[in-house]
Amino acid sequence: MAERDDPRDSDRGQGDRGGPPLPALNAIKDVIDHEREPLTDAEIAEALGRRGIPVARRAVAKYREQLGILPSLLRRGVRRV
Repeated sequence: MAERDDPRDSDRGQGDRGGPPLPALNAIKDVIDHEREPLTDAEIAEALGRRGIPVARRAVAKYREQLGILPSLLRRGVRRV
């Protein structure tokens, strides 16, 4: 008997074209890696817009969580090594 794909594993959360939003994920990580002080999700969305990657604040929050990155208020107390 052939194994059926779970419909819950389809394109949910993978961008408009069905693939993962890698440019947005990479850009969010890059912005956060180079921030002088922790930026809010709205500020990250603005920075991505200036780079030509239009992303809503809620999408930034979702992708940031997928990357395992804390919100700005919690990053304020974390010192990078």
